[in-house]
Amino acid sequence: MERAVYCVVESRDVWVIRLNGKEYGPCPSRDHALNVALRAAARAQARGCYTQVIAREGRHFRTVWLNGRDVLSAAA
Repeated sequence: MERAVYCVVESRDVWVIRLNGKEYGPCPSRDHALNVALRAAARAQARGCYTQVIAREGRHFRTVWLNGRDVLSAAA
């Protein structure tokens, strides 16, 4: 199964999405970058990819979306 991991990070004072060694953006905010990454992950997951969205939070990364499941909402 193909795997797509979208990584939302701040780079040079803007937010970007990294996927397969490439950088997409810039996005004006973290929330905007997350929304773009989540929409892309949902499309990839609908095509049968294993998908994950991770976002930088301080010095660590946190999984936000895992193969069609909103991890943050499930934890609340």
